[in-house]
Amino acid sequence: MISKKSSFTIHAVGHGHIDPTWLWRWTEGYEEVRATFRSAIDRMEETDAFVFSAGSACFYQWVRDCDPELFERIKARVREGRWELVGGMWVEPDCNIPCGESFVRHGLYSQRFFEREFGVRTKVGFNPDSFGHAGTLPQILAKLGMEYYAYMRPQPSVEMEYPGGNMFWWEAKDGSRVLAANIPLDYVADGKGVRDKIERLPSYPHLVKGQRRILCFYGVGNHGGGPTREAIKAIQSLQQDQNFRHTVAFSKMEDFFAAFKDDMDAEGIPVIPHELQHHARGCYSAHSEVKRLNRRVEHALMNAERLATVAWLWGSHPYPHEAFDKCWQDLLYNQFHDILAGTSIESSYEDTRDQLGAARHRADVIANAAIQAIARRIDTSAPGNTIVAINPLPWPVNAPIVAPPIAERSIGRPYHIVNEHEELTPSQEIRGERIDHRRRVFLAQLPAMGYRVFHARPRERNYKFTLPLKHGANFIENMWWRIEFDPHTGQMTRLFDVNLRMDVLKRGHILAAMVDGGDTWGHGAEEYRVEAGRFAAADMRIVEAGEVLVTLRIVSRYDKSEAVTEYTLYRDLDYIECAMRVNWQQQYQTLKLGFET
Repeated sequence: MISKKSSFTIHAVGHGHIDPTWLWRWTEGYEEVRATFRSAIDRMEETDAFVFSAGSACFYQWVRDCDPELFERIKARVREGRWELVGGMWVEPDCNIPCGESFVRHGLYSQRFFEREFGVRTKVGFNPDSFGHAGTLPQILAKLGMEYYAYMRPQPSVEMEYPGGNMFWWEAKDGSRVLAANIPLDYVADGKGVRDKIERLPSYPHLVKGQRRILCFYGVGNHGGGPTREAIKAIQSLQQDQNFRHTVAFSKMEDFFAAFKDDMDAEGIPVIPHELQHHARGCYSAHSEVKRLNRRVEHALMNAERLATVAWLWGSHPYPHEAFDKCWQDLLYNQFHDILAGTSIESSYEDTRDQLGAARHRADVIANAAIQAIARRIDTSAPGNTIVAINPLPWPVNAPIVAPPIAERSIGRPYHIVNEHEELTPSQEIRGERIDHRRRVFLAQLPAMGYRVFHARPRERNYKFTLPLKHGANFIENMWWRIEFDPHTGQMTRLFDVNLRMDVLKRGHILAAMVDGGDTWGHGAEEYRVEAGRFAAADMRIVEAGEVLVTLRIVSRYDKSEAVTEYTLYRDLDYIECAMRVNWQQQYQTLKLGFET
C-alpha cells in the first residue's frame, strides 16, 4: 500500500455473512460454513495483507468436528493475527425475543469456546443481520468482556434516527456502555461492488462529526462465500490509485474500533441510551409456535439447572454439565435470527421442533431425577395421599396447583386437601384433560427454592371463606376486579378496579383482523390500521365456579377463524388469568388483540 495524503481511512473488513438456516436447512448451512472458512484460508495463502473476521462460535465447533485439518489452519491464522474471532455469541441471534439468561449463555458458551480452543476472548460483539437490539445488551456485552458492537439493522433515517451519526456509545440503564457501529452500506460486497462502495463511503451522510475512519464490509454473503479474489484485487487497485485520495486498509474490526476511539474525543462521540429499533415488526408475531417453544425450553432449562444444583448439593446426583451444555447449545442455535423470527422455510422448522423438543425432554429428565432425589428425603407418612409441591424459582409464589390423578387413589372422590400443619386448604374440582374427567385444584404458598407437603384425604370439607368470588352470565368478580363482557361480540365492556373504585379501560378483548399485504418480515410496516373485520357471534358461559376460582369461556368467530378464550379470577389471588387458542384461517390478514384505555 503506497502512502497518500488522505482525508479518510477506509477499514476494509473481509467477511462472509452466513445464515446457517434460512432458505435452506441446517445441514446445508453446515457445509456453507466449512466452504466459506476454507475459502478464507485460501485467500490468505494468496494475499499476505488479507485478513478475515468471522463470528458464531457454533460455526467453529462444526468445523472442529467435521474438518480438524481446516480447524488447525484457522487456529494458526488466529495466532498469526490475520483471522479475527468476533461476535461473542453462539450464533447471530434474534436480539429482542430471547430472555436475558439466553443472551448471557450465548456469550458464556461462545467466549468459553474461543478461550478453550484459541486462547482468546473476543472484544467485538457482532450481530449484523439481527432485526433489532434490546436496550439491555450493552450491560450484558460489557460484562462478557466485549467493548465494541457492530450491526446493520435498523438503518439510519429509513428505520431509526441516529442524531449524532452511525458511531456512538450504546448505553444500558445501569450506565454500562459499548462503542457501537451501525454498518454503512450493507455487510456484503462482491468483486464488482466493493470499489463502488469504498468510493461512496467518504460522502456517507451519517458519519460522526470529525470522523476520519470508516468501516467497510466486503465479501459474498447470506449463503456464505466470503471475500473473492476479484474483491481483494479491487481493494489493492484502490490502494495503488493516486487519484483516490483516501487510504484503504485491510483491517480487523477490533483495529477499526480502537483506531476510531483513539482519533476521537470520547466526549464528542454521541450516546444512545435506549434500544435500537425497528427493522421488521412482522418478525415478532410470525410463526408463534417457534416463539412458544423457545420460551418453554428457556424456562425448562433454568428450572432444571436449579433443581439439579439442589440435588448435587445434597450429594444425590452429580451435576450433568455435558447434558446441560448440549441442551443450551441446541436452544441457542434455534435462537438464530432467521429461525426465531419465523422467516425460514417450512421444512427447517421440522428440524427446530426436533432440536428444541430434544432439549426440553432432556431438561425434564434432569429435573425429574432431581425432584425424585428431593422427594425421597421428605416424610410422607401422614394419613392420606401425599402431594409434594416444589417451587424451583428463587422467589416465593402463591400459585394454583392441579393435583395429579393418583391423588384420589384408594380415597375416591370427592376429597379434601390439608397442608403439613393439618390446616384445610381451599380446593375445587375442575375439568380434566379427558371428556367428563375431573381434577382438583388448590392454592399453595410456596417458599423460594423450596417445597411444601399437602395430603389428600377422603370426603369433601367446606372451607370458610372471607373473600368474595362472584359470577353471572357475562361477568366474573373477586375482591380486586370485576370484568364484564358483551354477550354478542365477546368483547370486554368493563374492567373495574374494585379497590380503587375506577374503570381501567373503555373496552377490551377486541379481536380485530387487520389487512396485512406485506411479507413475513413486515418490511416497511409501521402500524396496522385497516380493519378487515372483527370477531363476534360469541358463545359465552361459565365453565368453572367453586371455592378457588371462576372461569368464563368465550368462543367467538370471524369468517373461517375461531377464537376460544378463558378468563379466570381466583378468590385469593389479585391477578387476571387469560388463556387463548386461535384457529387462524385468514390470508393476508393479521390478528390484533386490542384494549382501549
